[in-house]
Parts: sequence; C-alpha cells; structure tokens
Amino acid sequence: MKLGSVQYRELGRYGDAVDMLTRAGAIFYRLGDEHRWATATRNLGDAYRYQGRLQDAINAFSAAFEVFSRSSDNQSAAGALNGMADANRGLSRWTEADRHFTTCIRMYHDLDDRLEEARAKMRYALVFRDQCMTEQAYALVTTALGIFRELGDRRWEARSLRQLAVLHRNDEDIDIALPIFGQCMTIFEELADRRAIAVTSRNRGDAYRLAGQLDDAIADLEEAAGTFEEISDQRWLARTRLSIAGLHRRRNDRLQAVRSVEAAMATFKEIDDQPAQARALHELGISLRDQDDFKRASRALSEGLAIFRSLGDALWSARLLASQARLAARCGDDPVPLMREATEICRQSGVTSRPRVEIVLREW
Repeated sequence: MKLGSVQYRELGRYGDAVDMLTRAGAIFYRLGDEHRWATATRNLGDAYRYQGRLQDAINAFSAAFEVFSRSSDNQSAAGALNGMADANRGLSRWTEADRHFTTCIRMYHDLDDRLEEARAKMRYALVFRDQCMTEQAYALVTTALGIFRELGDRRWEARSLRQLAVLHRNDEDIDIALPIFGQCMTIFEELADRRAIAVTSRNRGDAYRLAGQLDDAIADLEEAAGTFEEISDQRWLARTRLSIAGLHRRRNDRLQAVRSVEAAMATFKEIDDQPAQARALHELGISLRDQDDFKRASRALSEGLAIFRSLGDALWSARLLASQARLAARCGDDPVPLMREATEICRQSGVTSRPRVEIVLREW
C-alpha cells in the first residue's frame, strides 16, 4: 500500500514526507490552486519541524498562514500558527512562540474547537517547560489532559501524560515520573504506536539515568534506538544516541561516550538542528573534561555556548557556563566568576531559589 505524507511523517520517514509534499505543492502551484498549495505547504512545515529544520518549517508555515488568512480560513490559519509557534520554541525564540501560541489558542477557542485548543495548549506548555517555568507548564498540561480524557482522544492523552512525566523528571521527582511514563506506555502499546513507544522509552531512559538506575536506563535507551533505526527516524535516533552518550559517561566508559555523541552530532549537523548541535557540544565537552582532555573540552563548551547565546537561550547558556566553571576547577583555575555568572542568568530568568538553580545547572 502506498503511504501518504502524513503516514510517512508519523512513521518518522520525514525525508519521504518532504519529497511527497514538495512535489504535491509544485503541482498545486502550477494548477493555480492556492489553497491546496497552502495546505501542502503547511504539512511540509510539519515535516520540516519533525526533521529539526526549524527555520525551513517557519518559512513554510508563514507562507501557508498568509494564504489561509487571505481566504479567511481561520481553522487552517490557526494550524499554521500552531506549527510556527512550536518551531520558534525549538529555536528558543520565546517571544515569537508565546505570541503565536496565544493567537492560535484564541482562534481555536473562537472556533469552539476544544480538541485543537487543548492540543495547542499542550504544546504551549513546552515553552514554559523549556524555560524551567514548571508551574505554568503543569497547569497547561493538566488542563489539556482533562480535555483529552473527556473527548476520548487516547493518543493525545498519552502525549500529555508523557509531558507530565518529563516535567516531574526534570524536577527530579523520579518516583512520580516513572509510574506516569508507565501509564503513557500502556496507551501507546494499545494504539500500537511504535514511534511513540520509542519516544517514551527514550524519555524514561533519561529518567532512569538521572536516578542512577543505569541498567534500566540502557535497556530503555537501546530499545528506543533500535526502533528509531528500524523506522529511519534519524533525528530521534540522534537524540537517543546523545542520551546513551550521557549514560556511558555516567558509567565511566568515556571512549564510548565520545563516540556516541559524535554519531549524534553528525546527524544534527546534517539537518542543521542548531540547538541539538549545542546540546551535543555540551555533552562532548563534559565527556572530554572527564577524560582530562581539557583543551578539546574547552573548545566544545565554548562552541556550544556561542550557539546558545546566538539563539538567545539564557538557561542553556547558564548550563554551559556552569560546565565551564567545573572545567576551570579541574584545570586549577578559579571557577567562581563563571558559576556566579551562570547563577545570575538563572535569577534573571526567574529561577531564583537555590534548589531550582541547582536543578537547572546540574549535569546528568
């Protein structure tokens, strides 16, 4: 059976989805069918977003949004804004993400589309999650979860549960996070959604890694990596390899840690996913530091910091500064100025309590 573009995307075959949607858009353009061209372009934006090609995604969503707005197709316009908002979130463009999410949520509310409004709120929660504004994120996720349960949307119920578990994991509430991951996994298994199961396994593997349950972590991460490789989802395979790199580092298998992060980095460079490249440079830097390769570690951390600063991602910049401080201490230099700068960035970003600052600046 020939798969459509949405099926290719859901299977993680983003390259196939991009090829199909690009051809479809070209046909509609030649036929002068502007609305169908915009629909194909909006779906192309989703495929780019899943690939990690976030600026390409924003360009596609913006072009589609203009057409939908001119034709007063508010439902489709809201969908384009939703995708645009999430792509901006991925690039740490918090102001743009907040504006677009707020607008699309209001549009869905005016259209009385409770399901899409809840889906947009769930994605909007990630803007707050990524800035460690957990109370706002929890509120949005739990509100959306209630709607999904009321309307019987099992897939998005599971997605909301996964984000709820990630929030608890990020707060180091592992005993709360793990049972929620289990609930989420049960639903995805009922739906036979292999990709979602693998994503959940990767997230749960990171929770086990943070908790120091390394055998459980490697079981989840290797299972996730195997699935992503089978379905050719290169972006999530790279993300999982980055998690495996962190696990090898925790196990003091430093050579494997560096090999895993370099494999992930190759994919992130290929798709030009700059935030992911910077996170990989962070992992590489601390792995090299732990091998006493201070010169290469310093270079990797500096390159990662430069990317996050160019993106305007304050908290990830603070994390890189904290790792530079730890490197300075290993080299016999004074770590205090770097750690003081990292802490001040946290405070300026609204992370003020000492426990919350420590969570933000940890390495795990």
